[in-house]
Amino acid sequence: MKKKILLSGVIILLFTANIYSQENHISFGLGALIPIDNIGVTAGPGLQMSWYNSKLFTSFMGLGVHAGVNVPMVFGDEGLKGIALVVSVITGPAFTVFDNGTFSIPITAGLHFDYINGLVTKANVINLGLGVVSDFEWRISQKLHAFFRLNMAVNFAGGFEFLLAPALGLGFNF
Repeated sequence: MKKKILLSGVIILLFTANIYSQENHISFGLGALIPIDNIGVTAGPGLQMSWYNSKLFTSFMGLGVHAGVNVPMVFGDEGLKGIALVVSVITGPAFTVFDNGTFSIPITAGLHFDYINGLVTKANVINLGLGVVSDFEWRISQKLHAFFRLNMAVNFAGGFEFLLAPALGLGFNF
């Protein structure tokens, strides 16, 4: 029991120490949710938020958490059924596959979770699957970057769906 508590404490200490390293990236942007396999749901506007550190655990592997909130319209046989609120999260290992000092391409691959709340129909759906996030970052300065992001996810549990979520925005390095 003491070993488990000690190990947990060491992991938490390492995690919090690395949170304040120079590799942290936080970004915010405007995005869209595009369901590929479902013709009854249109693309919806949204906001994207993310944090990743591609060197959190080793010099080449870290952790990423990417979230989005989108508002697509839902159509049925009779026409517009309403709008929905979609909260989508992809989290997993993060790697930087290209970095020349000005441009970089970090990638996060891992678990995808989304929660859909039909604002009019009051239907609630939870989906689980796998996702990949690829950022294309341009460093404006040492602390500021612009990005284009593409989130891709396939959900298996809750309902099969394939989603794309492009985004544009600004991020901060600290």
